[in-house]
Amino acid sequence: MILAESSLKSEKGLQNPFNQDYVLEFSCSQGHLWLVADGEGENLRGVQASRLLADTIRSFIEDNKISNSHDLLRKAIIRANEILHKKMLFAEGAMVFQQGNQVLIATFGKNKALLWKNRNLQEIQNTNPVLGQQAVIQPNITALPIQKNTQILLLSKGAFLGLNFELIKNILQGKQNLQEKVENLIKASLQSQNKENSSIALIYFPQERFLQIVRRIWKPIQPFAVPVLFLAMVATFVIITQKSHLQGVEQVENEQIQFQRAKEKKRRMEDSLAQVDKAKDVIIKHKVQKGETIGIIARKYNSTVEALISLNNLDNKANIAVGQEIKVNVKMIYTLSKAQTLESLYNERFKRWEKLGVTIESIQKANKPKELKGLLPQGTQIIIPALNKKK
Repeated sequence: MILAESSLKSEKGLQNPFNQDYVLEFSCSQGHLWLVADGEGENLRGVQASRLLADTIRSFIEDNKISNSHDLLRKAIIRANEILHKKMLFAEGAMVFQQGNQVLIATFGKNKALLWKNRNLQEIQNTNPVLGQQAVIQPNITALPIQKNTQILLLSKGAFLGLNFELIKNILQGKQNLQEKVENLIKASLQSQNKENSSIALIYFPQERFLQIVRRIWKPIQPFAVPVLFLAMVATFVIITQKSHLQGVEQVENEQIQFQRAKEKKRRMEDSLAQVDKAKDVIIKHKVQKGETIGIIARKYNSTVEALISLNNLDNKANIAVGQEIKVNVKMIYTLSKAQTLESLYNERFKRWEKLGVTIESIQKANKPKELKGLLPQGTQIIIPALNKKK
């Protein structure tokens, strides 16, 4: 497989309080994926949509062994669309999936994929609808052989709005490294008074390696082996030495790539958790059951009587009736991106809130305990009770 170089970046922009875009790069035995997701909807709905799109595509590719890369990506996109549609979330996207010496490219909504080759910039047009708007889609995917010295640019809608083809050409043909090119594209997008979230992924397939060049040059001169015997001996020595060197370099590069990906995965997790910490509580509705008081309901969701009285405009006696719907503040409604047990999910994401009253027991109390036993299927929604700041 031809190794690619890449750089990704996402900026919140000047208008939205949240970054509803999300960029993803990951590698597994099935291939290598780059994705730019652009969530739609107000505030956290857009954030949830973009991350759900990225997590679903990644999980499907990791968990399903399908030899045909086109079928693998198509089914991953269909699965992501089904989940988004079920949750009434919408997302645009642009993605590149590399398997062997082929790349598959798909765009959704107004996100863009541009190909830069031989000083020519062209758009990969395989128009697909916004994900989540339709219950069933048949995604259009473009397959291309990998061409050396080629750049593929993925742009969110916000990033593309602040740029034009001539500006993109000038930056891509420059001598800067990939990270500097991405930084310049983002900067140019924001300087154009574009106030939207801007996200970019730039992928580069480099020129031939030294060993490949030597082999290509050597082939046509083989008929003249006698006159160039000395050169052949030198070339053989160079080939053997260079091959050993390249294997060592490639091993070091692969180790560095894996280390950087692990580091980036940890950073994305920390960023994701930090955004959740800052988010305001979600309001849900609870139907009053026989024997329940406002205090019992508050304890069930880790809230307070005062909070529920304020939310529901109750008088000081806080009288409620059986069957009445009461507004309740909880931290969030979490949707599983993969099959997982409650214990595993808790240790991975919510144990850090243990001192604030979020425990496995409190999560079970806020939900129906029988529905949280054993291995929970992907897409399961779990109520996470409010944080008790007094603890």
